[in-house]
Amino acid sequence: MLKPGGYAVVGDVKAYHAYDNYDRWKADYWNQVHGGDPFWREYASTDLAAIALQAGFAEASWQGLGERQYPFVLIAKKGNANV
Repeated sequence: MLKPGGYAVVGDVKAYHAYDNYDRWKADYWNQVHGGDPFWREYASTDLAAIALQAGFAEASWQGLGERQYPFVLIAKKGNANV
């Protein structure tokens, strides 16, 4: 539960689009060969900011932090109750 104007901050895996082609290939290969998360690519391709906005947040960004864009962080602001 967030108060109106409150922020939700969630850190998670690096978004798929933020990898260069080689690193994308390595991550996909590792998951296939070593039995990693079978849904990693689909999950990492999900735009969490868009989902937050659809869920009613007033503002949302999904961005990588730091030099290597890891972790990816969703920062979403809950709208005011009067809006």
